[in-house]
Parts: sequence; C-alpha cells; structure tokens
Amino acid sequence: MKLFYHSKSFRLFLLVCFLKLIFTDESAASTNQANVSNVRFEQMNDRIIINYDLSGETTKEYHVLFSLKKKSDPDFAFVPEHLTGSIGDGIACGENLSVEWNVNDDFPEGLNGGDYYFVGYASEEEETSISPWIWIGAALIVGGIVFLLVNKSKEDTPNEFPSPPGRPN
Repeated sequence: MKLFYHSKSFRLFLLVCFLKLIFTDESAASTNQANVSNVRFEQMNDRIIINYDLSGETTKEYHVLFSLKKKSDPDFAFVPEHLTGSIGDGIACGENLSVEWNVNDDFPEGLNGGDYYFVGYASEEEETSISPWIWIGAALIVGGIVFLLVNKSKEDTPNEFPSPPGRPN
C-alpha cells in the first residue's frame, strides 16, 4: 500500500485531476439559452417601443440585448446603448416584455430608410460563485499532496549534510 502512494502513476493521477478541476468550464456545460421571439416594434415620434416574448427556464434570469439590423444591408448591425425597460441583466421570462429606445440619443439626425428590424438575444446569466465541487476536489488534491509529503520515507530524502568526522584520540 505504501508503494502505491509513492508511485509516479498515482502522482500523475493527482496532477491530472487537479488540472481537470482548474480547466473545466462550467458555463460550457450549461446550455440553457433563452429564446427571444415575437419581436415587434412601433415608432412614436423619436421613440421606438420594442415588445417581445422571452421563453426559457422560469427559475432563471437572463441577459437580454437587441441589435438593430437593416434588410438592404446585411453587414449593418447596431446595438443601441440607450435602452430602458426589460433589457440587460436580471430579466425573467415572460410575454409582451417592453423596451423603449429614444432614437435621438444614438442617432441625433434620425434613421434614414424604412427597412430596419430588431433581433433580440438572451443568454443565461453566469453565476459568479465557484461550484462546491471545485472546492471539494481541490481539498482532496491538496490533502493527497500533503499526505504524500508527510509520509515520504527517509530513504527518498537524501542527506544534505555529510556526517561529521570522528573525533581524534
């Protein structure tokens, strides 16, 4: 049993476990994306009211943003900065959510043409806390390393100083 703890393969196993814990991306494992649908808008003078439906898990909150697109120019995409209402972080799922945009804040001269439309995007808000499994795994690895260091046999530890010379008679 003692030989097992001192083997290179066991130490390599601990290293691989530690690296896996460090480089595992929890957000990649979570694929819960919300769906922004039924996007419609209405212009009232210099304001645009955008209404939409957000579907997803009802227990989660989402980050929602909109992009202004143009049918005649596929490369055109503008993300308005001055939106108010059900936009940004902390948006819960629901129907007929509303966003208001004062166009003059972003385009003082107004928008030319009439082939604009909005596309909504939503993603699950990332948790800022570290998973308890990472803490448990790190504690196990650190415990294993400490165990190996404490139980290291004296045969493996070379003497750093030579033994003192004998006393003359």
